[in-house]
Amino acid sequence: MVIDAYDGTTTFYVFDNEDPIIAAYRRVFPVCSKMRPPCRRFAQHVRYPELLLKLQADVYGLYHMTDPEAFYNREDLWT
Repeated sequence: MVIDAYDGTTTFYVFDNEDPIIAAYRRVFPVCSKMRPPCRRFAQHVRYPELLLKLQADVYGLYHMTDPEAFYNREDLWT
């Protein structure tokens, strides 16, 4: 996310098009786009939100299971 210091407009950028959680966010918020070249030079300063990392870990911890019974009983949760 980049916030324009002059007018306060907010722009959301996507770094990983293969990430399923980001793909879900893009379906909800279609304004997410790839970073334009002027901003790309600052990409090394972009921080990954801790909340998004926690959300991804929680989702992957549950939805990695392929056996429906194990999923229903939550027998193979990753921690």
